[in-house]
Amino acid sequence: MSLKSLRILKTSKRSGSVLRIKSSAPTRIDLAGGTLDIWPLHLFFDNPPTLNAAIDLYATVEITTRKDKRIVLTSRDLGLSENFSSLGALPDKHPLELIVRTLKFYAPQTGLEISTDCQAPQGSGIGGSSALNIA
Repeated sequence: MSLKSLRILKTSKRSGSVLRIKSSAPTRIDLAGGTLDIWPLHLFFDNPPTLNAAIDLYATVEITTRKDKRIVLTSRDLGLSENFSSLGALPDKHPLELIVRTLKFYAPQTGLEISTDCQAPQGSGIGGSSALNIA
């Protein structure tokens, strides 16, 4: 999601309109060099060579603003859906912790419905969570 999209989400409360943003990102696989290009590992090596490729397993995120403060999280691939009364009601530990932490970081001023779907198998190590964050 672009910074412009995030600014739109932060200002949508003022306009009163409902916005829907949908974004997808491909999964990345490491063919050589593993994750040496990712923080903090890249700090220990001087320009480590890596070979990566994007594959056709996508992570998709759809965000819809709400007129109230409610946060609705849905993970289609995991079959999970939960409702929270507000951003402050989000727990620190949750099966959808990546989404919860991202929400807490950006602290939207309006309620949101966030629906995710990741085609990469959970725990496979092929970058599904990274693709989800990018989407």
